[in-house]
Amino acid sequence: MTISKTRKQYTTEFKEEALRLASKIGTTKAARELSFYQSQIYSWRPARPKEGFHQQARIRFSDRECSAQA
Repeated sequence: MTISKTRKQYTTEFKEEALRLASKIGTTKAARELSFYQSQIYSWRPARPKEGFHQQARIRFSDRECSAQA
């Protein structure tokens, strides 16, 4: 016989408010005030657009190539 825990489900509004709070006072303090782990807040943050991240990586790599050739 196993007892399963039900996972808490938060509304979109709650998540948005938690993210606003985290941006104002910091993720650690917001997580403490809301009584859950920091990782929960991090998982709610919007993901970086893939193109933007790769574009930044290309720029950094090309900068290294230029400085190596000089």
